[in-house]
Amino acid sequence: MTCPSTYGVGQWKDVVETINYIHSEYCRDINKKIFAIGFSLGGNWLALALGKTPELNSIISAASCIQPPIDVPRSFENIRKTWFGLVNWSLAQRYKAILKANIDYLAPVYQ
Repeated sequence: MTCPSTYGVGQWKDVVETINYIHSEYCRDINKKIFAIGFSLGGNWLALALGKTPELNSIISAASCIQPPIDVPRSFENIRKTWFGLVNWSLAQRYKAILKANIDYLAPVYQ
């Protein structure tokens, strides 16, 4: 992870950039469209990208958003309980390390 941002359910612009890059590198010259699949949080991002970027319709022929976390509080509760809380603890440790590594960058934002 190279970004100081630790988590974001609304970071759909990365999907648009990725789809545009893949299409320009592999599909544009042969006049082909893309089939996009997003799973879990990726499904959420893909759905947001498709809804907020109408120009993707010209390069995507079909898309599937599998299990996007529409009910975020319930998703968090499921993560908290999974494997007796091990997943939740592991994520917390990773995010804590990222926060510590980027505290100088993030501190002014939260003052």
